[in-house]
Amino acid sequence: MINKTRFGSIEIDRRTYDHDVWMFADGTIQKRDRGHEFTERELQMLLSKGSPKIVVIGTGQSGVLRLSPGVKRLADERGIEIISMITPRAIAEYNKKSEKELVAAAFHVTC
Repeated sequence: MINKTRFGSIEIDRRTYDHDVWMFADGTIQKRDRGHEFTERELQMLLSKGSPKIVVIGTGQSGVLRLSPGVKRLADERGIEIISMITPRAIAEYNKKSEKELVAAAFHVTC
């Protein structure tokens, strides 16, 4: 469960991460080293563990992160639902969806 976020951090299961994160459907959490674009390569990586049906993308506190043009196409090809919104809203959506579905996520925690 994601507890909260603020500029520069996200708290997951009461542990604070001071960087962007990838959350895989199998429960693995990794540091996200990317910048302000979510790419097809990142989507493929998130789909590699746990076979999620939904990918939630937190676009930052102000929504600066953008999805590269091929992300939606790749998701459509694989039957994956993409949910993209500012990070504070995205964590609420992640928590709700992950109660019933296998969900992966990428969260940008700054701008």
